[in-house]
Amino acid sequence: MTSAIIIELVLKVALVVGSIFGTYRLLHDIVLSRKPVLRDEYQFVKTFIADVVSVQGPHPYMVEKGFAAISGKHNLTSAEILYLLDQPKPSLSIKRYSAARMRFVEFSDQEQRIVFIKSYLNKNKRKWFKAFNFTGYILFAILALCPLFFTSDLFGENWKKEFSMLLMFFIIFAPQCYFCIIRFFRINMGELLIAGQSN
Repeated sequence: MTSAIIIELVLKVALVVGSIFGTYRLLHDIVLSRKPVLRDEYQFVKTFIADVVSVQGPHPYMVEKGFAAISGKHNLTSAEILYLLDQPKPSLSIKRYSAARMRFVEFSDQEQRIVFIKSYLNKNKRKWFKAFNFTGYILFAILALCPLFFTSDLFGENWKKEFSMLLMFFIIFAPQCYFCIIRFFRINMGELLIAGQSN
């Protein structure tokens, strides 16, 4: 009887130790395998940038495909890519442009720079838009969470009724809150991008 308990205990300990070791090996391999990927990405980017700045210049298709291979983004033209890569902080410029593009900013082929779309050229209109969305974010966040302030029986007998009320308010108002803050964030990114352009 005692030997059976000891064998069972040894097997359980062995399983736990094996699981911990297996998890460690998996995490270790994932971390170590990331380094070669980063090195390969660096070599690819180095070659891509060398092609972009070459004397005759790359074909637009090559620029678009190379950029897609680096960033995973397929929705930028070669003119946009070359312009963003020419900025003092290209990675940040690409991130900001991706956030604000289509809705707030666009690349102007005539001016060869990024500009606000017609609807948002006016600085006062942009200020109003930002204030409106920030206020909307706060208002909808309060509305989404307001049942928390008025529920007295959330963990009592009527918890189902209280919880369903909380869930209903959250489902109705949380998406509006999210959309307001995203719009605020995107127009702000557009303003930062345009203000930081080098030419």
